[in-house]
Amino acid sequence: MIAVSATDSISLDHCAGDYFLGNGLGFNCHLIINPKGTFDFQLSGCTGVSRHDLGRAWIENGVLKIFTTKWIEPDEQRSEGGPTDFFPVRWGSRFYLVAANAITDFCSEVNEASEPRITPIGGYYLRGQDWRKNVEGSPEVPASWRKYLLTNRVDGKITQLLASEEAWIDVGGESGLLPSMTLTANWQRPGLWVRVRVHEVERTRSRIKCEWPGRNLELGWRVSSRYRK
Repeated sequence: MIAVSATDSISLDHCAGDYFLGNGLGFNCHLIINPKGTFDFQLSGCTGVSRHDLGRAWIENGVLKIFTTKWIEPDEQRSEGGPTDFFPVRWGSRFYLVAANAITDFCSEVNEASEPRITPIGGYYLRGQDWRKNVEGSPEVPASWRKYLLTNRVDGKITQLLASEEAWIDVGGESGLLPSMTLTANWQRPGLWVRVRVHEVERTRSRIKCEWPGRNLELGWRVSSRYRK
């Protein structure tokens, strides 16, 4: 069940605009939300537009829902798609659309200081030129997910290896960690990191798994909620 946003009164007028997420190279998503209840989505890469969808947009219990009714590129014969849900997230004068199934990852990137980003490039829809706007404090995520925004940096180390990509670290629930959070772990030498995800949390320790295939964890590696800082 999707939790209701703290801004239940949000409307399509609040969400209207042109949003972008992507890497600026081979994966670029443009999403336009129209206050009249429609959306226009384009996925483009090095060879141009590879997908172009049109459909309906509406707000339900503080969640933005979009439903594809027409594919322009590349295959017009596909059937209608199911609804896609986004949490509208204000952060100062910035406005994000965060996929409902990615809200914990978004919070982790805030903890890491990967967000607020200072370029258009990023993994979450951000409106227009909002990346140029400075912000302070924490983003207004739905109440059920506020606990994933850490108030302090968490640092620990790997104390037990369970497998090449799985380990226990010496920080846990009393430090604010929760299952599904992502952290960074030192890889081979200072300045290089791998992403790990928390799968189990006890009071003073947590079980993590490496998110990057083929990268092995090692005993004694440092683990942190803050990326490279």
